[in-house]
Amino acid sequence: MTKIETCALCMERDSLITLGQYSICASCYLSLLEDAVRFAKRNTVRGTVYHAAFMAVEDRLTKEPENFIKEARDASKHIA
Repeated sequence: MTKIETCALCMERDSLITLGQYSICASCYLSLLEDAVRFAKRNTVRGTVYHAAFMAVEDRLTKEPENFIKEARDASKHIA
């Protein structure tokens, strides 16, 4: 397997994160995460626990993205 040294989406070379077999920069990672949360929020019924959860995630991503991502990574290390 070759070492990928640029972002698969924007060709940036700094702050790469592995996403499956691709590497993406922190900015593209955050953008993908925000889009995924917005999609999930749009496709859940208002007033449900799922919709409220996605609204809370979107709020945290908007206000403090670095802390949210760090906490999510730290939590995933404890699960594995």
